[in-house]
Amino acid sequence: MLSLVRGGPRLLLVETKNGEELGRFLDRRLADHAYDLREAWGKAGEEQTLVFLKDTAGKEGKDPGNWLAESRIFVISESTEGLLCALVNEGLCSLVQRVESRHGGLIVRTFGEPGAIIDLLEAELGAREIREENPASWPEKQGTTVLFTEKSLGTIVEPSDLHPRRLVLPMRNEAASRLMRRSIVRYVTSGLSGRSWNAVELRLYDKYGLYDLHYRRLMRVLEALELGLVVGEGWSRDFARILLELKCYSLKMVTPLEPSEVKRLLVGLEYAANGHRIVDLDLYLGKQKISWTGLSEEEKRGKSREAIGLQARTDLYARLEPADRDEIDRIEEEILSKNW
Repeated sequence: MLSLVRGGPRLLLVETKNGEELGRFLDRRLADHAYDLREAWGKAGEEQTLVFLKDTAGKEGKDPGNWLAESRIFVISESTEGLLCALVNEGLCSLVQRVESRHGGLIVRTFGEPGAIIDLLEAELGAREIREENPASWPEKQGTTVLFTEKSLGTIVEPSDLHPRRLVLPMRNEAASRLMRRSIVRYVTSGLSGRSWNAVELRLYDKYGLYDLHYRRLMRVLEALELGLVVGEGWSRDFARILLELKCYSLKMVTPLEPSEVKRLLVGLEYAANGHRIVDLDLYLGKQKISWTGLSEEEKRGKSREAIGLQARTDLYARLEPADRDEIDRIEEEILSKNW
């Protein structure tokens, strides 16, 4: 539910004298096209391969120039190994003059101060910082590029989502990946500026008893935005007033986010698109209830609870992928069809 490090897309350079034929081969692999490296990065995740196809026909004896500037870029949902196997099996090897494969490096999710993580990696692992205008530039062959983002790693991370500082670890991708995955919690925690991770409790209340639907809706958001680790859940009892007992479903979560940020997202989830408040979602840090009135004065000024909730919902939807928004809308329709 909370991914802190993942790989970038694999990269494959292919040089040929018959770019048209190899281009048709890549299109048969359901390739998507990109105009430059930044656009390609915006379409590719950890499971994709970026293929840079350079046609050298009629260019013999000329300066090879910039690989990226003269290549057609294809985005393929297939591993480099699977792609090369298909190339061999279709008898197209004779069309290939040169092939070079690279890892897309590692992407680390940060909370708080990315600079603290970068400084620690430099000190402990001998990482070397590289500053370039294009953070999605071509990775080095002998080292492993490490990029940083505040965005959830379960989604496509575009170049605009990346921190301008990046590192190169002095080791191959496999070794770097093992080391980073083993120690990633410690590295991410170093960026929290002295804060600890927060152990919070989310309490879900529904007077109509549609807990299953609200639970699925809530979990879809928690998982899509990778807000934390749910470490326990179950039925609980709460008391609105003396002797007034309420049934609720409780989830205990550990998160590096500030409770106020989590609460803001929960406020957005309380409302459906038509403005109806369809569920109560309370958040506790220990015994302290995090109230919506704890939002900033600027957020609340001149606004009703409903207006704040709908604005929070709009902000929440802006962070979700289309598939997640569609599923949440579908669940909401089912909720509204029952009792609203």
